[in-house]
Amino acid sequence: MVKKITSWSNKLRTTLALSSTKGEYKVLYEAAKNITYICRLYQELGLS
Repeated sequence: MVKKITSWSNKLRTTLALSSTKGEYKVLYEAAKNITYICRLYQELGLS
């Protein structure tokens, strides 16, 4: 049987972007954090 690991969170935004560019950077930053977390998790599980 294969166990699936799912990570998710739901947070209220604590800051408001003053421009669309800053908003895009914030989204990219959060995506990079999630990708880093998943990559490290795969490494720890020996899946990479």
